[in-house]
Parts: sequence; structure tokens; C-alpha cells
Amino acid sequence: MISTDISFAAAAMPPALRATAVYTFTPGGALNVSVSGKRTENAPPLPRFGLELTMPKSFENAEYLGYGPQESYSDMHGASRISLFAQTATDSFVHFIRPQECASHYAVKYASVTDGDGSGLKFRDTGDKGFCFKAIHFNDIQISSAAHDDELEELDATLVSLDYKMHANNQAKLDPGRAFDETEFSFSYDIMPVE
Repeated sequence: MISTDISFAAAAMPPALRATAVYTFTPGGALNVSVSGKRTENAPPLPRFGLELTMPKSFENAEYLGYGPQESYSDMHGASRISLFAQTATDSFVHFIRPQECASHYAVKYASVTDGDGSGLKFRDTGDKGFCFKAIHFNDIQISSAAHDDELEELDATLVSLDYKMHANNQAKLDPGRAFDETEFSFSYDIMPVE
């Protein structure tokens, strides 16, 4: 077990968030990630909080149990349904004319990302809220800095996001239903190899 303290702060400012992350490795090869903490009450809402994993681009196949099949977020999942869905990292990316946050799935309880041979990783929520999940070939910096969709070039990687909470777009003003504004929070999930 590895425990680490986390804080987010700008220079000469009090931390906006303090948390403890505990990584527990099991004999069966699983890793449990458990995070709990507090956000400073008058700190601005965070646009996103979670874990991002980089996998080789060949890990293209994604499966998830959550809201889908289209992208879904905390404030816009009414047109979605909960089921087990499968898609590729390439096909999950939404090609808006002006690139923006996309492809996430809300309240996911289980997900996996595998290659053509079926090897990869699976993720299981061990809390009670699920997590926001996506697997795409672009990072946030590319998406937020591109003015048009045709400027994007796929990375030679699959980026997997397991977010506690996230905002759905790149606007400066965060919509209240999407913003991470809780003063206390906790979440946990398991990461396991697919055999």
C-alpha cells in the first residue's frame, strides 16, 4: 500500500484542494485507487478531477457499463440509457467543428480497454457513484488549443480517463451542474489486468 498527500495550489495562494490517495496492490494483480479529501470552500470549482492513463494506441477497444451509447455527462444523460456498450477509441471521439471536451460517459460502474488480442485493463467502481470514463487518441491540450477539427492529429496512444467529476466543455464559466464544487469528496476504483 502506498499513501500520498495531494494539494492543488497556485504560488502564494492557499491550496484549492487537499486530498489523500491510497494505492493498494493485491496478490491477484489488482490495484485499488482510493481518494478522499476536502476542497477549500471559497476556491473556484475545478473543471476536472481524476486519473488519466496512457496506453499504447493498439488498445483501441473500449467497453463500459454506464450511460450511453452517446457521450453523457452529469447534467446531460437523460437521453442516454444504462447498459453495457462497446466502441473503439477512434469512434468515440466527437468531431465538433471547434474541438471541445467530448466522449465521456457518466456513472460508469465497469469499463475495459483492450487490444485486438483481448489483453488490456479493466476498471471497476468500488464506491457508490460510478466514474466518468472515456478512451480517445487526443489530450486536453490538443483539444483546447485547436480552433478547428481538422487541426487535430491523433496521438500514438490511447488516453483513458477515470474522472470523479468533470465539466463537459472548455468554457471559462463552469455550469453549476457539472462543476466539481463539493467541499468533501471520496471515490475509489479497482484497476485490473484483463486475462
